[in-house]
Amino acid sequence: MDLSKKILEAIEAKQSKEHRKYIGCSSIGNPCNRYLWYAYHNAPSIDEKPEIKISFEIGKRLEDMILDYIEEAGIKVIRPHETNHWLLCRDSEINEFQGHMDAVLIIGHDSVVLEIKTAKSSRFQAFVKNGLKAWSEAYYAQLQSYMGMRGYKRGVMLAINKDSSELHHEWIDFDSYFYNELRAKAEAIHLADEPPDRINKNPTYFICARCKYKDTCFFPGLGD
Repeated sequence: MDLSKKILEAIEAKQSKEHRKYIGCSSIGNPCNRYLWYAYHNAPSIDEKPEIKISFEIGKRLEDMILDYIEEAGIKVIRPHETNHWLLCRDSEINEFQGHMDAVLIIGHDSVVLEIKTAKSSRFQAFVKNGLKAWSEAYYAQLQSYMGMRGYKRGVMLAINKDSSELHHEWIDFDSYFYNELRAKAEAIHLADEPPDRINKNPTYFICARCKYKDTCFFPGLGD
């Protein structure tokens, strides 16, 4: 029996095709507005490999472990749960712009958004060296979105090195100007009847080449 193959086949069969009709905080920082429009409108996409699903699931399970450690360190943690609607966040005026936080830390009288990410060593070191916004504007935008929607003034990004289990964090202050730009972007995506311009006209451009909507975007009659 090819056990590995059996596992991957089971994951492929289990993958959900459920569409979430909203513009997510985790994706609003994507540099391509056309990608966001396709995601919002449930455009045909390339199926993710089951290995990607495994990596995502590992990351989610590691989050719980890290939250346990934070509690052991004496910090109060609010975790996603059915009773708090899985820490749902939604813009007060643009209901289609929403997401779910990983957790909220209670530090003194302050509520602080916590976002947890895993990264291979090279990516982790880039975070350590360059800081959150330069490392990933998408992650930075995600934190800013949560803070803006909940009225929190501070957030923290905690990264785990998948190769060495090192931890690194960065505290982030709320930037209202940046958040308003994200809100305007989400509203434009929501109101657009047609997909926005491509970020690049060449399908081999590095962002386009790895995009799951590449076929829909560049094949005539599908993306236009």
